[in-house]
Amino acid sequence: MGDLHLLVDSMRDAGEGLPSALSDLRYRLYRRLAVSVLTLRWSVSLDELPPLPASTVLNLLRGVQEAINNALKHADATEICLVAHFTPSSGLELLIEDNGCGTGAEAHGGRGFAGMKRRAFDVGASHAIEARPGGGTRVSFHLPTRVLADQG
Repeated sequence: MGDLHLLVDSMRDAGEGLPSALSDLRYRLYRRLAVSVLTLRWSVSLDELPPLPASTVLNLLRGVQEAINNALKHADATEICLVAHFTPSSGLELLIEDNGCGTGAEAHGGRGFAGMKRRAFDVGASHAIEARPGGGTRVSFHLPTRVLADQG
């Protein structure tokens, strides 16, 4: 049921912009994690982000959701950190990190990883999944300023 709420909210909020969509995601996650030992850290700095097409917001949000979902289901993590940062000189950076058991090479063949890669490609973003130094996984999406300008 929680996944269904996230899906409906993400479709609705895509038209309201990325900051609003991430805010709603945060609210839903905090409610879901209230009874767990997992800590969610959130750092969002998107004040200067220009408006994005709803399809771009939806693709980025679904990629973030998939990364968080993977950390919740597979990583045995105690902490998940999301950073969303925009600067006019470099563009939009979305980073999702966990302190879990990491991702093996065989995990990159799953539908979730393929979906994140496809969503990033569809909006002109670069995407990476890598092991974090000290343990865990880092998933990143980077949408350069030049691509943002083409979408606006």
